[in-house]
Amino acid sequence: MSVVQKIDDIYTLYCYSGQNVTETLKVTNIKRPTLLRYIKIKERLDPSLFECLDKKGGRPKLTLEMALYICRNVLNPEYQHHIFKSIRVSSRTQMIQRIGELSECLICAGQSSNFELTPCCGQFLCEGCLVHIGENAIEDITFKAINCPFCQQSFTLNEVKTLLIRRYARSDPSELWRMTGDYDKSLTLNYTYARNLCRKFMAILGKIERLRGHTQPDDRMPRYSRNYEEVIGKDLYYGCCTACSPDMSRTQRVDYRGIRIASVEKQCVMGENELAVLEPGQFLCTVCKSYQEDREDGTFKKCPHCGTRTLKPEGCNYVRCGDHRWCFICEERLENNHNGHNVHYHTGLPGASPYESSCRVSLKQDKPTFVLKTCDCPACKEHRGAPLCRELECMNRTSPNNVSFNDQCDECNDKRQKDIIYEGKITQGLLINYYSHSGNLSDEISSELSEEHRLLIETRKADQRRRYVSEPYLGHVYYGLHRESPMRCFNGVVRKQNGAHSVSCSTGYIYLD
Repeated sequence: MSVVQKIDDIYTLYCYSGQNVTETLKVTNIKRPTLLRYIKIKERLDPSLFECLDKKGGRPKLTLEMALYICRNVLNPEYQHHIFKSIRVSSRTQMIQRIGELSECLICAGQSSNFELTPCCGQFLCEGCLVHIGENAIEDITFKAINCPFCQQSFTLNEVKTLLIRRYARSDPSELWRMTGDYDKSLTLNYTYARNLCRKFMAILGKIERLRGHTQPDDRMPRYSRNYEEVIGKDLYYGCCTACSPDMSRTQRVDYRGIRIASVEKQCVMGENELAVLEPGQFLCTVCKSYQEDREDGTFKKCPHCGTRTLKPEGCNYVRCGDHRWCFICEERLENNHNGHNVHYHTGLPGASPYESSCRVSLKQDKPTFVLKTCDCPACKEHRGAPLCRELECMNRTSPNNVSFNDQCDECNDKRQKDIIYEGKITQGLLINYYSHSGNLSDEISSELSEEHRLLIETRKADQRRRYVSEPYLGHVYYGLHRESPMRCFNGVVRKQNGAHSVSCSTGYIYLD
């Protein structure tokens, strides 16, 4: 009787005995170790190698000892068949050495006994690399398909489920090698964690389909399709909210049905060298954004083209207003292309992108800014390409200068120059002399000052009044240009004046300038 036939007969008795080793030994005359070896060879050796246990028709001879070595060190029968072509004519020592060399993964260069076949291009890689590729894709900040490391094709939904769930189910009778203890030890991820990864992947994909209006069965991602762009599109990055998404767990089931999705326009996050600059803070759902909003920081700026008021954006500072574009940071009109949308924000700083709070103009860098010197949009064309004044309430157009246009109109510029003069006087303490004897600003000066400066002067006056001492004191007061001006103490009555520079009060309270 041949070796192959003998093992077949023993395994048949083993199956008739309910796969019970003790019961099988009662109907055979072989020892337990021999029976266990026969069962391992029958269940875990590839059929093409199993036939080589008998040398017939020019087939190479495979000994039982070598067959057991292959079963222990190369778990996947498909990979056994793959490597046997290169070791079948070798000696025992050479076969063992060659198996060790072929057990090295092409991706991680590590030794492994469990090699899986990629479903797309039929290449072998170790089980650890395969599941790590899937894990990294699912746990990434953005949603992406799980791609083959060899041919870069995307895994279908069925293949994703096979990778993360069905390999652990052990329900396929044709894959008895997956039901062994050696296979369990070779797994990188436990079943709970792998199943959570699959749930998260399917939940995010389902949410994206709903956001894009793919609610009908015919519109959703086909189970055997590799083209994810048909469903998720090409213009946006999608990702689960980084603030409220449940954490991944290796020990308990996680429910991802309530996960929230955020999106970012791909063009908005293109950094220098065409590299996407993605940060966790960019992927926040509407609810989490509302929690992080600073309600007092409601900064408004107006479009330099048409004057439309715009609230400070949550993300990209490249503002789209009708058919024209502008920068919310520097308030300059920008080109409606990649240079205006992206390169204008490439400052050379780490993570520079339109999402950051600086641009080339704000940092005064000696680089091309792609700012429009003149504009022919419908709003600016009728004003000879001039932008609006930077003042929020002013709708006048600015005047040209040697390079382009001024930041402010002539009226606001004159007012600003006058304000600078008053601010300088306030800083030097000179406007104190514009107070009348009643302690208020004279009507003439009050009419010339803005409300902001008037409040600033009143605040300074009040601060001066709070500077007093609690006993009779001879204080020296500097009056600036008008030393002969009358002085008023804290309670409003001057009791005694000793010269132009000092004053005393019977109450003992005095303010100092």
